[in-house]
Amino acid sequence: MNRALATEDVLKNWFNEVKEHLQKLNLLGIHPSRVFNLDESAFFLVPKADSVLARKGSKSVYKVVHGDEKESITVLFTVNAEGTMLPPMILFWYERTPAIVTNNLPPGWIAGNTERG
Repeated sequence: MNRALATEDVLKNWFNEVKEHLQKLNLLGIHPSRVFNLDESAFFLVPKADSVLARKGSKSVYKVVHGDEKESITVLFTVNAEGTMLPPMILFWYERTPAIVTNNLPPGWIAGNTERG
């Protein structure tokens, strides 16, 4: 659905339809720890602006001048209705993620592989 079309009435109707569907399946009493939401965020490797994302205090920061402006890394963030967050997952386009990459992930993060990243 186009975000511009998401009126209050449209949203209320959507929630009512979901509630009816869950009632039919007898799923309204599910414990919040079993209800998850996942958000996918893309971090572009060739920024359009004159700034780059870098660790605070970095002495050497590089900017890719020539490259695929659409190349990005996808990160998945998953949280349940109870507020527990699963480890973030970075999706790479490798067939098999190199050890140098997995060994340098932030603590608690995991790597996944897809054909397109």
